Amino acid sequence: MKKDSAEISSGGADSGALSAASPAGLGWYFYGITLRSPLLESLTAFVQGVAGQTVQLLYCRDLAAVVSPVPRAEFDAEALRERLQNPRDLEAIVRSHEGVVRAIQLERTILPARLGLVFASKQELASSLDPGHDKLKAQLEGLEGCDEWGIKLYADRAAIRRRVAADDPAIRALRQERSTASPGRAYFLERKLAQAIEAAAEQALGDLAQTAYDRLSGHSTSADLSRHPKDGEVEILRAAFIVPRQQLHGFLDEVHRLAEGDEGLRCEYTGPWAPYSFTKLEEATLP
Repeated sequence: MKKDSAEISSGGADSGALSAASPAGLGWYFYGITLRSPLLESLTAFVQGVAGQTVQLLYCRDLAAVVSPVPRAEFDAEALRERLQNPRDLEAIVRSHEGVVRAIQLERTILPARLGLVFASKQELASSLDPGHDKLKAQLEGLEGCDEWGIKLYADRAAIRRRVAADDPAIRALRQERSTASPGRAYFLERKLAQAIEAAAEQALGDLAQTAYDRLSGHSTSADLSRHPKDGEVEILRAAFIVPRQQLHGFLDEVHRLAEGDEGLRCEYTGPWAPYSFTKLEEATLP
């Protein structure tokens, strides 16, 4: 299939040609934005997107919108809502969307669009992108040569309790006092000891999460952090990091040290991804 790379602008002769170039009945499924480059044509030449259509590039000054044509009747707002509620259709769209984003991200930074964003015409897409052009360009330039990596760090709460019970001086003192106390006093100290162990374990979990976050942040340019403590195995850290590719070796070495350095810790990581957690594509006045 011959690729259609149309020039988009916010006004002038190109806009008129743009409207005429949009076949009736077609919409444009939007995957994201990348910086304009002569390499993009060969990069996307054989990439298929949603509905099995070849990906196309629509240019807006320094930006290239990554899109593919879709039947408008099957991808208008109501039809798309129904498709996304169907597990089979949802899986197909997610796979296609992520496949296109990943193909671009392997070679060029892309700001990924949210799932299921379809424009009625190329002109509608141009009008949405143009007001945010400078912000989008700055985001892309700041993320050039970087990927997002996701980290989850888990801790075995029982192992952490055992550790603090053995290592914490205040807990050792309470245990010693309990061993020589009268029965009534020993009961009171037992409750106090349990509370102290729980508080120390919670503090240790927080310290482990913060230490891991700080160590990994030393190999990244941006990070997003959240904690999810629960009983049993605790997810103490869920974070996303923007890692320059030239720093990836050091980042992954640190990940492996986290997973192997402490008893009761387990680390999972995923990547490389497009910068989903750090993208602010909505600033471009997208619908």
